Amino acid sequence: IEFHNNWLGEETVIVNGQVVSKKSSIWGTNHYFAIPENGADVKYILTSKLTDGMQVALDLIRNGELVQENVPVPFGS
Repeated sequence: IEFHNNWLGEETVIVNGQVVSKKSSIWGTNHYFAIPENGADVKYILTSKLTDGMQVALDLIRNGELVQENVPVPFGS
């Protein structure tokens, strides 16, 4: 799962080379997508947010369970 953002607030989520979500956000947003795994679609929510220090961070939820929390994102990644 790749996450890209820019200074205009454009966010893109890419899985296996395909764009699965694209949104504009300044304060953060939820990206909803599914990935086929072992013949079944697994639902994901990737949440972008700003920390208290104005750093972009990500949370990743897989089928309702938190997988990663507060993963820092380098600016313009």
